[in-house]
Amino acid sequence: MASCGAYLEKLNALQDVQNIVAEYGYPIRIYLDTESGMTRDKYNSIEKRETTDTERILDIRAYPLNFSPTTRDIEKAGLKEKAEVICYTAMKDWTDRGYNFKDLNITKATAEVRGDTYLIKDKAENSQYLDEFLYITLGLFRK
Repeated sequence: MASCGAYLEKLNALQDVQNIVAEYGYPIRIYLDTESGMTRDKYNSIEKRETTDTERILDIRAYPLNFSPTTRDIEKAGLKEKAEVICYTAMKDWTDRGYNFKDLNITKATAEVRGDTYLIKDKAENSQYLDEFLYITLGLFRK
């Protein structure tokens, strides 16, 4: 179990990243498919989905944005899929909105970046501090 000091350091690291992304980041809009109407099996795979699409719109900031990333950039971001844009978003921005990494359903998710619409093809956790990741990276591909 982590000490109280380590816990406070982790919270400060999460807050520092959130502050940097908020100050220097670019606004992006994410359209997430919600989990309502889905049933999952014991392995957390989707068994059934309602026919009505529901989505949640999140306005979030990303820093840095990497347009036309190299294969090495994609690997460093922790992504497995090719991407036209890599967005680094603060983990605390997601948790403050009630999401954790496993909750993010990106199968139908899209993102608007600088007026262009992209499919979110991949996601990864990045830059670990103690037992917590500081960023969620999104790999985007033009729609």
